[in-house]
Amino acid sequence: MEPIFRARALRDGISDERLQAATARNELIRIRSGVYVPASDFRAMHLEDRHRTVVIGGVPRLHEDSVLSHISAAVLHGLPLWRTDVSRVHVTRLGATTRTTKRTRFSGAPLTLDEVTWIDGYRVTSLDRTVLDIARSLPFEQAVVVGDAGIHKGAQVKAVPDVRSEQARRILAFLDGRAESPGESRSRVLMDRLRIAKPQSQITILDMAGRFIARVDFCWPEFGLVGEFDGLLKYKAVHGEDSSAVVADEKRREDRLRAAVARRALGVGRPRPTDTDAGGPTKPPARAGRCAVTVAGLGIHGLRDRASTT
Repeated sequence: MEPIFRARALRDGISDERLQAATARNELIRIRSGVYVPASDFRAMHLEDRHRTVVIGGVPRLHEDSVLSHISAAVLHGLPLWRTDVSRVHVTRLGATTRTTKRTRFSGAPLTLDEVTWIDGYRVTSLDRTVLDIARSLPFEQAVVVGDAGIHKGAQVKAVPDVRSEQARRILAFLDGRAESPGESRSRVLMDRLRIAKPQSQITILDMAGRFIARVDFCWPEFGLVGEFDGLLKYKAVHGEDSSAVVADEKRREDRLRAAVARRALGVGRPRPTDTDAGGPTKPPARAGRCAVTVAGLGIHGLRDRASTT
């Protein structure tokens, strides 16, 4: 969404009084001095789109040597955010004092030529540098959501010798580009927090005839366990599909998956965190741990976390 700039509005015949009155009626939101957005549209946006709008509104006020970085670069690279403050534009500029104002976060750090690129006409830190900056600046779970997506898109940051932060080194070592959604990334974090055995990711399951059944998000072959993160969109009809048919198709897929693994005399459990499950508190939830499935004498362990998230 293109913000409404005061100077342009005045040229179009919209007075300051009209802008102020619309803001007072909560029809407009002022995202910075002289920059407005329609309130209903802005509130309905996803987190990343809101921040992109904030970036577009803030760039004209930045010094020409400024490079969009950290979460601002992440959004322009098309990486997802989760529970991250998007109110400030993040920039890096050589010689700048590292400081935070109401609308901008400044970082003073050198950038090499290969650490700067252009996206949509904006100077932005490279994908590699962006993932590295995120690992240095965001909490663990938020950084993993961004970093997994960055690795999935081709970022190469596994071995960075000059990362002094122990937290950043742990984040970089934890990243896995096989994660295909923020929910999968957050599920991995939760399993690590609860000391659940590390699963294999994105594993193809075949039936006894070698025919494809499913590619599952997580798999523990030693336990005969597969697990999937179910985003709520998975059960919503698209392109005119009947919603009940979508649910029925997924149920048939699950039944085939259970049957295929059961025929191998392996226990099967499918702990299925959803969009409302995988957030949870910052400490291990009391109800996470054992999962209630035992087949062929094999105990299955998984997740049952019913804490809500936004």
